[in-house]
Order: sequence, then C-alpha cells, then structure tokens
Amino acid sequence: LLLNVKLYAEMCLSIYYLIMSVYGWIIWKKRKVEGANQVAWSTNNELLIAVMISVVGFFVFYFVLRNHTDSDVPLLDAFVSSTAWAGMWLLAKRKIENWIFLNVSNIVAIPLLFHKKLPLMACLTIFLFVVAIFGFIDWKKIIGKRSLRTI
Repeated sequence: LLLNVKLYAEMCLSIYYLIMSVYGWIIWKKRKVEGANQVAWSTNNELLIAVMISVVGFFVFYFVLRNHTDSDVPLLDAFVSSTAWAGMWLLAKRKIENWIFLNVSNIVAIPLLFHKKLPLMACLTIFLFVVAIFGFIDWKKIIGKRSLRTI
C-alpha cells in the first residue's frame, strides 16, 4: 500500500516500528525484573540523541528519497519518518517526550496520508494522535505521583 503511493520512508518506518516494538518489549521486560520499569522525563543527553535521530534521519531520508526514488513528497515523508523514529526510540526507553515526537510526526502524517488518498491510514493516525495526547497526560500524572512520594 505505501509502496504504491510512493511513501518509501513510511514503509521503512513500519519495519522500524516492528523492530522497536520487540526491542522495547525486551527492555521493558528486563527493567520490570530489575524493578526499574518506570516512565520518566528524558535526560538532556537522551533529548539530544532524539533530536539528532530526527535531524540526521531527516537529511538521510530526504537525500535518499530525493535522489534515489520517484517519491513526490520526499520532504514530508522524510520528516514524518525521522520524527517517528526518534519517538519510538524514546518510547522504548519509557521517556515521556516520546508522545511529543510521535505527535509531531502524526500531525504532519495526517494530511500527507489524506493527500495520498489513504483515508483509513489517516484516520488511524488521527486515532494514534489522540492516544498520544492521553498517553502524555497519563505518563505525566504517573511521574508527578512518583515525585510526590519521594518528597
């Protein structure tokens, strides 16, 4: 489906989601055994890495899409995928900012998917956008409650 509409970076993103889901599951399971399975704000270093994933990923995707594919939306496809890559990396590490990165990706992906005549995928992305809002709110409450307990 994504191949047919020339969303090549989104296609790579789907594969990345699968890999990161397995990675995240392993990390979360390991941390649960160790008792460190808590959501948290990112450190400055983790945020820097996430931003670098987004920026470097954007330029790599854009270069490849622009120069080696027939993509008609290389800029948007590169942006959506690179910000989502960073978001998934943060999600695997249980960092609250993952929801922000994922929704930055989603807010651009929604009109892109409608433009590519993929209304069901666009509606799914709208749903995921809403889920990410609630995810951020819930995780913020969890972090806040934990902070209150340590005072």
